[in-house]
Amino acid sequence: MVKQAFKAAVLASILLLCVLGPRGFCAPREVVATADPWPPYFDPRSQRLGVASEIVRGALRSQGYRVSFRVMPWEAAQKAVYEGSADMLIDAWYTKEREKKYLVSSPYARSRIVFFKRKDRPFRYGGKESLKGLKVGLIKGYSYDEEFLSWDSYKRDYDVSFVSLALKVASRRLDLAINDQLVGKLEILKREPWLLNVLDVAEPPLREATLHVMVSRKVKDGEEILKAFERGLKEMKKSGQYRRILAAYGAEDAAVP
Repeated sequence: MVKQAFKAAVLASILLLCVLGPRGFCAPREVVATADPWPPYFDPRSQRLGVASEIVRGALRSQGYRVSFRVMPWEAAQKAVYEGSADMLIDAWYTKEREKKYLVSSPYARSRIVFFKRKDRPFRYGGKESLKGLKVGLIKGYSYDEEFLSWDSYKRDYDVSFVSLALKVASRRLDLAINDQLVGKLEILKREPWLLNVLDVAEPPLREATLHVMVSRKVKDGEEILKAFERGLKEMKKSGQYRRILAAYGAEDAAVP
């Protein structure tokens, strides 16, 4: 009788530990992270999967979570996280609207948003008036500065691919195309490297944005997942792992304190 009671107590303790979060003795919680291909931040074709993937996976693993990555078009990824069929976006720019829809982490990288132009075009960005009458290419579904989008001084052309926009700039069908500087140059290098001889980056940048993890408000442990990411990121920065990951992609300038 005593033995049976002891066994029941042990079993109850084990079951309780299973319920008490990712650091228990049972299988760890799997976090479903999603994004669209956006090298070098998320690159499904790379064995390392990209800067954002390594940071997210490293931070959450250190807190006892498993992470799986689901590749989706960007609009579909946002919808999946908003509805709770996926747990988090791994590389989203901050906006006030997104903060209403998701649980937003502190920034883990800096993103320089620039205009790509033809090298033979003497354009320098100087605010609203410098864009007057120009045709500017934007990526469909991406988030841009709200003030910039409110301007009516320029014409917009949307496309699902930045390289398609870059080709339009090269052929003079567009004057400018916007992207993260690191992302844009890498996309061109991989798909249309000859464009690097035709295009360059206009200074100064449109803005400097920050990259964040955004967790679904619909999953019951969303706040705990976000807190775990923050703890893990802090540990990675302290150990030097964070900067080693950025350096591996030539993205040292993207570091945030």
